Amino acid sequence: MLTLRAPTPAASARAARRGAAPAGQQRPQRPRLPRGACRAAGGGDEAPQQPPAAAPQGDDAAQPRGGGAGAGGGGGFPYGAMAVLAGAGAAETLYLTGTKLLHASAACPTSGCDSVLNSAYGELFGLPLPLFGAAAYAGVGLTAAAAWRASAAGRPVPAPLAGALAGGVGVLGASSAFLMYVLATRLSGAPCVWCYASAALSGGLVALLVAGMDRRAMADAAGPGLGATAAALAVLAAGFGPALGGVDAAELELPYVSPAVTTASSEQALRLAARLRAAGAKMYGAFWCSHCYDQKQVFGAAAMADFPYVECFPAGWKKGVAIDAACEAASVKAFPTWVINGTSTEGQLELEQLEQMLDAPPAQAAAEGAAAAAAE
Repeated sequence: MLTLRAPTPAASARAARRGAAPAGQQRPQRPRLPRGACRAAGGGDEAPQQPPAAAPQGDDAAQPRGGGAGAGGGGGFPYGAMAVLAGAGAAETLYLTGTKLLHASAACPTSGCDSVLNSAYGELFGLPLPLFGAAAYAGVGLTAAAAWRASAAGRPVPAPLAGALAGGVGVLGASSAFLMYVLATRLSGAPCVWCYASAALSGGLVALLVAGMDRRAMADAAGPGLGATAAALAVLAAGFGPALGGVDAAELELPYVSPAVTTASSEQALRLAARLRAAGAKMYGAFWCSHCYDQKQVFGAAAMADFPYVECFPAGWKKGVAIDAACEAASVKAFPTWVINGTSTEGQLELEQLEQMLDAPPAQAAAEGAAAAAAE
């Protein structure tokens, strides 16, 4: 016969800890809730449900899409790509700044790069224009790198940092658009490869910035971005005011003026000038070309008094005026252009390089001319 025994106090305590009703007692049933309903907090021992996480506020709410992922991390904001593009832009403009300060010839497949760099638009407030571009690119690159580090670490990008990035990109975009307008309308669309490359980098930064932002982020960036754009345009207009002057490119005319050579000629320069004349060599140049003038200064006034120099714009320069026939026949594309022993070499050369080209046979002179042009 089965005998029922009353539970001991210890067994009842263990059952209570397991959540089961003590023996002989029925566990109360919790009422079922309708689908989608939350359980209300009662007056007993049951704890209420935790509320859902609050929507992000402040800086978190204004973050671009995928803000925590960083560039290349699951569709996050492309801070890393922006830092790379800005770094490339800084390197390019620093190279052009050095070229301008050293009065060197830029490595360029056309003569348009030097023409633009040595024009009235190559300087702003007395400083090389590329120097301002280098500062802007460096600022954007450092800001994008700082934002990328914060985003990659899962931290929200501070609003001032995001605003600075939008402002810097606005400056670069506005400046490139302004300078492309100048290139097309004031410089007759000179084929300046470096100019187009810088404009492409700036355009890429603008595209990445816009593509990475949602509507809320765009609204937050509109203020600093548009303000910086307006400021950049105002500075460029003020700095280039004398050069712009309301003159249309079709009306611009440069009368022929031969800059005076002020340096004294060395014995080496005098001997070399005589050898160049005797060999039938020619130096083709333009009166407005700074590199041509620097080359003349290397020879000095006495040597240039009887020098085999050919001016390619003897009647001055005006849009639509053809290059001189002698320069056209020599296929001159850049200034200065040397023709020695039948070999054409572009760019400013040292006296020693010219002597070597005179001493070399035609085939070797061609190789040395190419090497000299590459070194320049």
